Amino acid sequence: MAASVAALVRGADGSGRASWTGAHGPDAVVCWASVTKIFTAALCHALVDAGSLTSRSTVTELVGVDAPPIMTVQNLVEHRAGAPVLPPGYSHLTEDNYGAWTAQRFDEQVMGRLADVATAVTPRSVPEYSNVGYAVLTRSLERAFRRPWIDLVREHVLAPVGVDPGAFAVGAPSSTVLPPAVRTLQARGRLRRRTLDDWDVTTGPFAGAGGLASTVPAMADVLDRVLDQGGPLHPGRTPHAWSVDGARAGVQGALMRSGSIVLVDTDTRSVGVAHVAGGLPGWGDRLASRALRRLVESTGART
Repeated sequence: MAASVAALVRGADGSGRASWTGAHGPDAVVCWASVTKIFTAALCHALVDAGSLTSRSTVTELVGVDAPPIMTVQNLVEHRAGAPVLPPGYSHLTEDNYGAWTAQRFDEQVMGRLADVATAVTPRSVPEYSNVGYAVLTRSLERAFRRPWIDLVREHVLAPVGVDPGAFAVGAPSSTVLPPAVRTLQARGRLRRRTLDDWDVTTGPFAGAGGLASTVPAMADVLDRVLDQGGPLHPGRTPHAWSVDGARAGVQGALMRSGSIVLVDTDTRSVGVAHVAGGLPGWGDRLASRALRRLVESTGART
C-alpha cells in the first residue's frame, strides 16, 4: 500500500479535483522520474525550431566524440539509438545505480566510448527503452550549448508557455515527500537493517532522463498551457517521448521508491497528474496510475 499519494485532474475550464494523502500536499516538491523525458524531447524540438540543430544531428556533430552514426537526436528521443537500457554496473533494484554518475564520470566512461557502449549499429525497428540514451542526449545538449540541462529546459520549454521556470528544478530525493524506510538484510547469520533511499538521478546527465522536480499543481499548470497554446511539449509533435493513443497521451515514471504519471486529452483539453511515494520498490508508476484512475472515476472526467 502506498505511503503517500497525490492526484489531480483538471478540465479545460479549470475545474477539477485533487486528492492528497500522507506527506503530499499542494506545496510538496516531487521528482517526476521518467516523466522528465517529455521535457528533454521538447527541448530538442525547441532547439530544432530555433535552427540550432536538426533531428538528424548526430552526437558526433554536436560534441565531437566518436559515436555510432545511429546516435542522432531523433533516434535517442525515440529509444532507437542502440544505447543500453541501464548504465554500466547496474546491479539491483534496491541499490542506487545513478547517483554516482557525475558529468565527469559520464563523459569519461560513456561519452568517451560510445562506440563500445552502443548495442546496435542500425536504428532499432522496435524501440528499446533506455535511460542511458536520454542521458547521452542530455549530456550532448549540455556540452553543445555549454549550459546545464535544467537551464535549457527552463528557457526553451517552460518560459515560452508562460509558467514560472523557477518552479521546476533538478530535485534530489531529499526534496521529495518520501517517508523514512528500512530494509532487513541477512549477512553472516545476522539480520541487519539499513536505510532504504530512493535513486538519485540528480548528480549528472541522468537528470534529463528522470530528475525533473516540481509541485503537482505546477506540472498540471504546464500541461494546461501546452494543451491551450501548443509548442514543443505538445504530444502532437513527433518524435516525442509521449505514449499516444488517439487524443489521449501519457507518460509514466518510476524510481525505486516513488512513481508518477501524467495524462492529457487533446480533444477535451483535460489533464491528469499523480505522484506516489512509498509502497513496493519499483511499483511507483503503477500505484500512481491507480490513484489517478480512482480520482478520474470519482469525478467522471474523461482523462
